[in-house]
Amino acid sequence: MGTSEYTPAIVVFDRGGAPLTREDRAAVAAKVRELAGLADDGQRVFPAFADDGAAAFVGVPLAADTPEEDLAGPIGKIRAVAGAGLPDGLRAQVTGGPAFVVDLSKVFDGADVTLLITTASVVALLLLLTYRSRGCGWCR
Repeated sequence: MGTSEYTPAIVVFDRGGAPLTREDRAAVAAKVRELAGLADDGQRVFPAFADDGAAAFVGVPLAADTPEEDLAGPIGKIRAVAGAGLPDGLRAQVTGGPAFVVDLSKVFDGADVTLLITTASVVALLLLLTYRSRGCGWCR
């Protein structure tokens, strides 16, 4: 498979704008080794450090043709591995196309029921207000 057949989940390690410490860089190096096992088809995990030293980025290649409903598992594993055992103050966040798809699908979980109930309530309220204002005899 060529590289266009993979899309990376990007793990961002940072301290909220403060420079990464030597301990942070060692932790990122250890995470690169741990995350390597989560890349699809033996693809290489690729790390990079920001020029200002305030962040590290680790790309974890996933198959681009993975169905959306199957991405939650790999992204969940990447998040768990990336966030476990970090030095105090160092945080790991996962972004990139696959993570965005997973996060977007969670936004709409349960939205159908909430939207339906809210819409029905608004319509009922508007009907009550409309008929009451017309002097309807049975509305009083």
